[in-house]
Amino acid sequence: MSGKWWRRAPPEERVVAAERSGHRTLAATVRHQGLHLGRDATTRAEGVRR
Repeated sequence: MSGKWWRRAPPEERVVAAERSGHRTLAATVRHQGLHLGRDATTRAEGVRR
């Protein structure tokens, strides 16, 4: 694979921090839209399509 440039993998702590940030953003968006689901898998929220 001559001519290919490969970047090193990012440090694991950066990946974990990015994942956590994304989950927090998603959770805040869901709360803002009023689609909060409880931990119980049988809980359904109004307006959530399956």
